[in-house]
Amino acid sequence: MAQTELTAGKVKVVPGFTGELTLNLTTPVEVGGWQMNLVLPEGISLESEDGQLVIGSSSSAATVFNDVVLTRGKDNHQVIGGIDSEGQTLVVCVPTAKEAKISGTSGELCKINLKADGSFASTQSCQIKGFLAADPKGENTYEAAVVSFDIIELKYDMTNDGKVNLADVRKIILKWKDGESGYNLATARKAIIEWKL
Repeated sequence: MAQTELTAGKVKVVPGFTGELTLNLTTPVEVGGWQMNLVLPEGISLESEDGQLVIGSSSSAATVFNDVVLTRGKDNHQVIGGIDSEGQTLVVCVPTAKEAKISGTSGELCKINLKADGSFASTQSCQIKGFLAADPKGENTYEAAVVSFDIIELKYDMTNDGKVNLADVRKIILKWKDGESGYNLATARKAIIEWKL
């Protein structure tokens, strides 16, 4: 029988913009909901707002994470959570209908948009702890091991669009050709490396 496994990709961020974290989940059976703790470094946050958790015809106040975009279960689940006393971000995916389930036992689970502010620098390793999924009836739970992922700061976003791509490399090469100070072959190479990350 398949084990429960959560995997995460690396996140590329430019300070002032969001970077996308993709999570994939494999479980022995289809699940009804899940929860996890995100341990994020200083300068990285998951934006939230006050909202309502709506289950069937009832609702209650909740902190809603609109920046968690569900791939599986998006039509009958809602993402809520908060920050605990240790500064960890608790993210909970709640079924909004009786015995709603997240289809399939493997594949992409969600994308999380992580905001980088001006204080974030370099590359930092982060963790997802305490991932727990439950079957649609809530009778069984499935735990995944701690997952590490890297958040990488991109420094060569010349077009100010929150990513590094061919347009940024071209801009650096043009500045280098024009003799602008600080732009040279080494700068162009570093930008290409970031583009290919």
